[in-house]
Amino acid sequence: MRVLFLHQNFPGQFVHVARALARAGHDVRALTDARNRRPEIVPTARYAFRPPALAGTHPLARSFAMRAARGAAVAATLQRLAETGYEPDLVV
Repeated sequence: MRVLFLHQNFPGQFVHVARALARAGHDVRALTDARNRRPEIVPTARYAFRPPALAGTHPLARSFAMRAARGAAVAATLQRLAETGYEPDLVV
């Protein structure tokens, strides 16, 4: 089974699960923020994320705008992975 972990600070809380799945013979990979300096315990792709300029954004919408921008960066990286033929069976 192909398992892809999405976490901006991978491995985070998934360290033991990811290692156990990899030891069991599964194709385990991760996608994380390029600034994440935690050890790579499985093959890891990274996405570049630059916080958007929030000037003019209503204060109540800033959190949403930030998360939407991160989601767009992740989606673009996932699209590039798909173009290489990688298609996970499970995304965590």
